[in-house]
Amino acid sequence: MIHSCTYEVTFPSTGKSFSNSLTFDKGMTAITGSNGAGKTLIVEMARFALYGSKALRGQASDYSNLKVELTWDTYVVTRNGARALLTRDGTEIAVGTKAVNAKIIEVLGFPLEVFDVACSINQGDIA
Repeated sequence: MIHSCTYEVTFPSTGKSFSNSLTFDKGMTAITGSNGAGKTLIVEMARFALYGSKALRGQASDYSNLKVELTWDTYVVTRNGARALLTRDGTEIAVGTKAVNAKIIEVLGFPLEVFDVACSINQGDIA
């Protein structure tokens, strides 16, 4: 279960910056809000935290100041641009994008494609 997600991102094309710090309670979570409120960005940042740049909706160059920290169970994954760190109970277990990506798939037991089917409904996929 995801406990929290904190992110910060700027889009150079528009100059808009977004940041948020969310805490999730036990059970199922629905992210609701009006158009343009940032619902999809919350899901995108959780996906990016877990699976890296391939989980972004655009190219990595479309984002600047891209930082995210996601906690679940006893794990914390932190990504800051191209840097990545995964800890468990405060102990580093993977450092670097490739190592963190591989370790998260090992820990969760599935890749991004399965996460998208089993754990989230992305924008436009609800039908």
